[in-house]
Amino acid sequence: MAVGQAARRGTRSSRVLFRTAPQTEVRRWSDSWAALTARELEVVLLAAGMPNARIAEQLVVTLDTVKKHVSHLLGKLGAANRTEAVTRARQLSLIP
Repeated sequence: MAVGQAARRGTRSSRVLFRTAPQTEVRRWSDSWAALTARELEVVLLAAGMPNARIAEQLVVTLDTVKKHVSHLLGKLGAANRTEAVTRARQLSLIP
């Protein structure tokens, strides 16, 4: 399957495609960061130094909710992990 070709979500091939293809070809993170919600910004601020369980306590939400927010952040910022998401959020001046 070529990069940019549609893949059904949740299929093994789509997971492999998005893990192995270069970030710039899979998604343009600089175009989607503006779509971060206020809650996602709160999560990215806390993600810099807290595990998901602690973030859930701080925001008074479930652990699954935090995981969902982190997943959305990674997608919107085109990040492979939380550290990369925080770095990109800082580069974009979304967080101090």
